[in-house]
Amino acid sequence: MARLLGAAMLIVAASANGSCCKKCDLPLVKYYSVDVAHGFCGEACMDPKRFFLYKKFEANLTLVDDKNPGCSGQYAPDGTHYTDYDSTVTHGDPLKILSVTLDLYAPTGMPVHTCCTTPLPIVGPLMCIHKPKKMTIRGTGPYCCPADATEEEPCKKEATIKEPAKEITTDELLAIKEPAKEATTDELLAIKDPAKEVITDELPGTCAKTGACGLVYQACCAGFVAKGYPCGCHLKDGNGTSTSDCGTCGSVYSICCAGYAAKGYPCTCDIGVGGQSSLVV
Repeated sequence: MARLLGAAMLIVAASANGSCCKKCDLPLVKYYSVDVAHGFCGEACMDPKRFFLYKKFEANLTLVDDKNPGCSGQYAPDGTHYTDYDSTVTHGDPLKILSVTLDLYAPTGMPVHTCCTTPLPIVGPLMCIHKPKKMTIRGTGPYCCPADATEEEPCKKEATIKEPAKEITTDELLAIKEPAKEATTDELLAIKDPAKEVITDELPGTCAKTGACGLVYQACCAGFVAKGYPCGCHLKDGNGTSTSDCGTCGSVYSICCAGYAAKGYPCTCDIGVGGQSSLVV
């Protein structure tokens, strides 16, 4: 269903609320589409009256019924089925004229490959910056991946992120300092308050005007944070470029900015290893 993106510049927002589409409530019904290039099968609840419209942009879109089972009944290139729930995302154009929320399923046992990117037409070279290795993963792809990627372990750095984080002691918390001042007890307690907004990496030169694409980047990162994969890049003043290997959310940001720039509204932020990241945790 990711080919729906081909209609316009794509915005991807990851959801932290879990699956959306295991069961559809009337008048919505379930449709699926296999996207071998991206390595996923998507399931979405859609209004049948709009099926003809979505079908124009997603040729593989199929109604789930007795003859056509959903993703779990579809064969992946390696002979398995699309059984492993990956994420729930919203695909659409920056103006939200055409968008759909869907559950993505990967082939059974598919290795984590969120560090890799499936290049889109025209903007493909931009998406593959800092990802020099072109490869397939269990028959899906092709992808642009980090130089040290292998088919069995595409994202070596992300594998370490999945290890259980050690518990931080009180002494270690007290040792945390903000630039030019020591954190107070109240500030430390605020970090653990789920209703507070946390600003991380607050450095000089943070982006003054986040803009629509900046908000999309932050929403994308929020979804990945909920799954245990925090973004390593942050927003800072610039013109919409990515100065580092900023993963899937960084690629989405670059594509979004390219779309707005074509309409005469260039982005005013870059993303890189320094800057501001604002997330609700």
